[in-house]
Amino acid sequence: MPRSAGRVFGLLLFDGDAVAFSDLARQLGMSRGSVSSSVRLLEERGVVRRLGRPGDRQDYFQFASTAFTGLLDGAMRRTMRARDQIGESLNALPEGAAGPRARLGAYLSFYDAITGGLSQARERLPCRDMIAQTEKVEEDE
Repeated sequence: MPRSAGRVFGLLLFDGDAVAFSDLARQLGMSRGSVSSSVRLLEERGVVRRLGRPGDRQDYFQFASTAFTGLLDGAMRRTMRARDQIGESLNALPEGAAGPRARLGAYLSFYDAITGGLSQARERLPCRDMIAQTEKVEEDE
């Protein structure tokens, strides 16, 4: 993740409130272009949600209640894509290429382990409910 996106992520995680686009740029000392590309990346990863307010043309951004599961889901997709590509390479090797087949097989096992670990982490992640509860409490106040 680019540093600018990490800075937006950190501010929204820490603050918890919806922050106006222009306030993100001002508070972080970033250009509007950097903020725009950062929030777009964070939205794609399910970390940030875009909000609108009646009578206000400006966009607001807030840390998403599903941010952590979104990060895990993204990591899982990237890991599975890499694992599939390694598997295709392994299948394309001739049977006589014992050394490369063994090394690619070990690499494939490495990605299988990562995929399994990410899947377990996704199932065990308690933060999803905690963030949703925090948002509910803040809405009630």
